Amino acid sequence: MRLSVRKNDPGYNPRLARKAHVFLNGESMDTSKVFCVDEELGEVHVHETDENGKLIIIGEPMHQELKTKILKGKVKITFNN
Repeated sequence: MRLSVRKNDPGYNPRLARKAHVFLNGESMDTSKVFCVDEELGEVHVHETDENGKLIIIGEPMHQELKTKILKGKVKITFNN
């Protein structure tokens, strides 16, 4: 299964994504930083944070975006009832 909160992503489903719990290699992920997860590819796409837990912004003033990274491993998605 693939879930994403990005409109242009094939797994776009923000309503279902809000109910998801994401695990990478058996460890629970902070879903407030996760924007896409794919069980088949074994990928969790997250927004990067600095040592203080603040989101990292990159780019020029008129073209800024959040820094991201892709974590790889065994991915499992579960849902709230």
